[in-house]
Amino acid sequence: AMKRTTGDNAPIVASVATQHFEKQKSMKLQQMQSKRALVQNRPSEEALPIDYFTKLGDAETAARAQSRRDLAESHMPDAVRYFTDMAEEKKAAKLAEFEKGGGNGQNMSVATAYFNKLAAEKKAEKARKAEEAPERMPMAIQKFTLAAEEKRQKKKAALEQMKVNPPPVPVGVSHFTPDADQS
Repeated sequence: AMKRTTGDNAPIVASVATQHFEKQKSMKLQQMQSKRALVQNRPSEEALPIDYFTKLGDAETAARAQSRRDLAESHMPDAVRYFTDMAEEKKAAKLAEFEKGGGNGQNMSVATAYFNKLAAEKKAEKARKAEEAPERMPMAIQKFTLAAEEKRQKKKAALEQMKVNPPPVPVGVSHFTPDADQS
């Protein structure tokens, strides 16, 4: 490669602007290389199953239902509890009898046999799906969904904290509602 020189054989020096932009370009290249190295050295995250958040919601709903059931049972009179338990025992015995002898289709109506068959197929399909490897959530969807879930959990924790330690009653409310200060 030929070097450019001036008439007196002195090398041509690039302008200050050209030097500045070349310096910025090399700094940007170094930053990109360091970021690439960070990304490549980072351990990869395990992809979650596609139904992860559905199962999370189902578990949360079941926990809420159980807590409501426990609360209702704690306030239930003894007579109501006795007859409720007796009804549940009768229902379980009837279901066991049906599955043992009457569930083979001989004494069933056509509709009952059809829907029992349909329920059995759904149960078998669910068991088959549970055995095979679950479909994985795409990483982009997982990243943003996890971030949204984290925000939701933080809001929920803040609301729970406010239930335990409520904020002070505003002055305007306490002025017009004298009973509000005593809560």
